[in-house]
Amino acid sequence: MSYTLQQYAHALYECIEDSKKSDIKTYINNLHNILVKNNDATLFKQILDKVSSIDKQTKNITEAIITSANAFDNDTIKQIQQALPYKKIQIKQIVDPSLIGGAKIQIGDTVIDGSIKKQLNSLKQQLK
Repeated sequence: MSYTLQQYAHALYECIEDSKKSDIKTYINNLHNILVKNNDATLFKQILDKVSSIDKQTKNITEAIITSANAFDNDTIKQIQQALPYKKIQIKQIVDPSLIGGAKIQIGDTVIDGSIKKQLNSLKQQLK
């Protein structure tokens, strides 16, 4: 019998939700062994990502992905966190030098692109 990614993720989440840290590694190793046995080992990373997503959703944590040309320091990250209208927010930072300057913020399906690259592309389209 084969299981879906969702089923594996929810099962793992239920096991580790209130577990001691020392037990979590055992649960993850057991899951990996089950995945190999069921020929589903390629789902392992996706399952772990989904478990992380379930955990954030359960704890009402919003994830923001900030892409910028240069890395922000911790003070700047804290200012961004305080400026966003969420009580609990986790910021993942990606550095992409091709943006030239500015930043792009993604929260769920919403993307705010304030990068220089976007502005130059918009200007280029207007000049055509």
